[in-house]
Amino acid sequence: MQGYISEIFSSFQGEGGSVRGSCQGKRQIFIRFAGCNLAEAGRPCVWCDSAQAQARRIPDAKIETSAGSGVFKDTPNPLDVEALLKVLEELHSPDMHSLSLTGGEPLLQAMFIEEFCLETVHRIYLETNGTLPKAAKKVASHVDYACVDLKDETALPYTGWQKVLESEFETTRILKDAGAEVFAKIVVTQGTSVETITGTSEKLAELGVPLAIQPVTTTDSTVQISREKLFKLSEAAAQYLSADDITLSFQTHKQIGIL
Repeated sequence: MQGYISEIFSSFQGEGGSVRGSCQGKRQIFIRFAGCNLAEAGRPCVWCDSAQAQARRIPDAKIETSAGSGVFKDTPNPLDVEALLKVLEELHSPDMHSLSLTGGEPLLQAMFIEEFCLETVHRIYLETNGTLPKAAKKVASHVDYACVDLKDETALPYTGWQKVLESEFETTRILKDAGAEVFAKIVVTQGTSVETITGTSEKLAELGVPLAIQPVTTTDSTVQISREKLFKLSEAAAQYLSADDITLSFQTHKQIGIL
């Protein structure tokens, strides 16, 4: 089986904050899968920071030539599992913690991921938009850590975003029940309502899953939400979640200038 890849590189996980399931600060090899189901439906997340990975059948994967070099070469898509394993061997570093499967939306290629996971010995960190629960079932038993990227009304500004949120909760449950350490992340803006965070936190408390609140940032890493609003949203989450299960997450990799 073959998969379409946007890019593969070695870096440090920049998001997640300080809750269980987060790998923030850990060295990872990032495998960015090509294709996003939300974008294919004509409804991409407003705050997507990986637009280059939205199309599924891109001609080439950009692969880092050596771990941490920031130098890339183009490799024709699609890649088979054997080729992917070879790339990981070349990018391995002694401090590598896990593999980050991200996108795009990696679960669009769940069958390829399942086959790959059967061949790799490395721990798996899955970052998903959570909207494909059936696909999540295929790979859940192979996942060690997971970040489910919940969407609020400012990320998906159209009627029906609540249904998207319901599927994200279902994916969260599937991954947790399979034994993964899972946390939910929600990107927030000045327009995010306290009620959204309260409702989200209530559901996460039922699932036993912590929450990372991540302020939206511009391309120059400027935070686009007031301190006062962040305090209110964190306090709203605490109506249902313990303080240990609430954290702020920032895109620290961008702040220090790494991939």
